[in-house]
Amino acid sequence: MNRIQSYASADIGMGGHMIKNFESIACGWLFSAYNQEKPALGLKNMDNVVLYQNKAEFLKKYHTRSTSPELAKRIAAGQQHVEHNLGWNSIDKSIVGNLRRPEDYPLPLLLWRLFP
Repeated sequence: MNRIQSYASADIGMGGHMIKNFESIACGWLFSAYNQEKPALGLKNMDNVVLYQNKAEFLKKYHTRSTSPELAKRIAAGQQHVEHNLGWNSIDKSIVGNLRRPEDYPLPLLLWRLFP
């Protein structure tokens, strides 16, 4: 695995990214995937991932990144984005940060607890 430098996902039309995609980015591999319009993930085309809409676009971007080692290295640095924003630690903090204490709920919701 240490010699792998890039990974092209085959998750076309699945409506989401599989965990192996994020694992490949976290490994520092240059990651290419079909553009599934998931802006909340923070994946930015040609910044931390290579996104494509069709075979012609994939081949064009593949050629671009193959002839520009600096660009490929910069995109592969998406590893930092995944580690900091999509890793288990950040997901845990997000979940805990969004939990509410019972006293934060409006009074009518608390009353049902008093009358079983």
